[in-house]
Amino acid sequence: MRDIPTRAAVVVVALVLLASIVMGREEPSPAVIEPVAPGAPQGSTRSGYAAAPDADLDLALLKRAPSKGQVGELFAGRTWAAAPAPPPKPAVVALAAPPRPVAPPLPFTFLGRMVEDGKAVVFLGRGKDGLAAKVGDTVAGKYRLESLSDTAVTFVYLPLGTKQTLPISATQ
Repeated sequence: MRDIPTRAAVVVVALVLLASIVMGREEPSPAVIEPVAPGAPQGSTRSGYAAAPDADLDLALLKRAPSKGQVGELFAGRTWAAAPAPPPKPAVVALAAPPRPVAPPLPFTFLGRMVEDGKAVVFLGRGKDGLAAKVGDTVAGKYRLESLSDTAVTFVYLPLGTKQTLPISATQ
């Protein structure tokens, strides 16, 4: 068996004595008093209250109508945590105008030109194909030959109405 230190034993005994003194001073609870309705028969007193019979409490009397925002039983579990913050409203971002569409690069290469009956004809290459066009002609269904000069051929990309220039080198 172990030896219990004297100090620890004294502390334990003191706590037990203190607890017994405190427990011995309790007084029995007074009888439950209920209000008596005016003109109630028997058992009423001058103060208008009567002693309650020794029966279980009527739990229906303890229930309250739920207040606004309160639902359920009186002793239902509830949290004291703060309600979650509402989600932030989406920021209104001033959107820039969408970028304007741009015509694709010209699919033609300049092969040469010649003058026939006073009108200039341009020879163009597109991949393995060769094309001949005059000013005002529609080429490849999407381009119109707008003008021809000694240094450039100008096309209009028809879906967007955008002008594009194909340079002509002086050595050709």
